[in-house]
Amino acid sequence: MTTRQVFFVLAIAVGAVVFLAFKAFELISPSQRALKKAKRGDVKGAEADLKALLQKGDDAAARAALGQVYLLDGRAEDAAVELRRAVELGSRSAGTLNALGWALVRLERYDEALPVAEDAKKKAREDFEVYCLYCGLMAQHGRAQEVASLFEFLKTTAAQIQKLNAAKFRAAYEDKFEFARSRMATAGLT
Repeated sequence: MTTRQVFFVLAIAVGAVVFLAFKAFELISPSQRALKKAKRGDVKGAEADLKALLQKGDDAAARAALGQVYLLDGRAEDAAVELRRAVELGSRSAGTLNALGWALVRLERYDEALPVAEDAKKKAREDFEVYCLYCGLMAQHGRAQEVASLFEFLKTTAAQIQKLNAAKFRAAYEDKFEFARSRMATAGLT
């Protein structure tokens, strides 16, 4: 076996281990199970599961998941409260910060959302939603020129996602991309 083949096999094995570990985490994490339930459409069931979990004690992961469930259900104020509490309890993941940022955007609290988006961007690794949030808020605050190259990346990525799966783009990303696009357009950068 050549060195290249060994590295290829090793990469496949590591990828499989990471995938299986993530799937195992989903199975054992009640917060992740509830969030998945909400994404499948059972928001009320997910909310009930998370509230029951919180009856056992305050938990950052459960608060973050409940905030994301509220955001999926269009309850931005409730989402912001839960997500802020999750951050206070130590959940500073890009996902939690991203959700908090979007909740604040929906509440039109842009000044509060920008530092949250900056933190989310620092923690995220090429996350389309985080980049949309960050670009839109930077443009909202008169700093569009600073994110012009990032917005170009977003436009290219959006076109690729639409080409691969238009339905998924519409369901998951269209409103977020539109936030960034409209703010950048207002700033004169499209």
